[in-house]
Amino acid sequence: VIITMESNFEALERWIAVTVARLSPAEQRQLFRRVGEDLRRINARRIGAQTAPDGSTWLERKPQDGRRARKGKMMLKLRQRGHLRQKFIGDGVRVGFFGRDGYLANVHHYGKSQQLRYGIAQYPRRELLGINEADQAMIRESLLRHLNMIATP
Repeated sequence: VIITMESNFEALERWIAVTVARLSPAEQRQLFRRVGEDLRRINARRIGAQTAPDGSTWLERKPQDGRRARKGKMMLKLRQRGHLRQKFIGDGVRVGFFGRDGYLANVHHYGKSQQLRYGIAQYPRRELLGINEADQAMIRESLLRHLNMIATP
């Protein structure tokens, strides 16, 4: 199961596709690396702040068996570079969780249930990845900055 940020920016994707098609493959890869790293950093900060891409805060942990809920931030390791990664594909970059990390992120991102040793746990929806308006503006700026660097040697 793979969770990536590729579903909620179709209009931006069309604009980028036309512009990027004019670049050489080496320039495209350099651009995708820069944009992917920026998106990874932004989403890692969001996970650290325990907020969804739309700015809403995540629901807190539930108490376990009459005990108080654990304090501290959730999903600390998922936001690290080794877990929240970028992969290059033919015409772009994917930023997301892959493999086992993808499974865990999928459960939390969509609020699914998971079989545990002691039973089934139902998790609330906590959106981990996404692109909001500010992120789209950052991608546009990065693209324009890259094109300006190419145009002026």
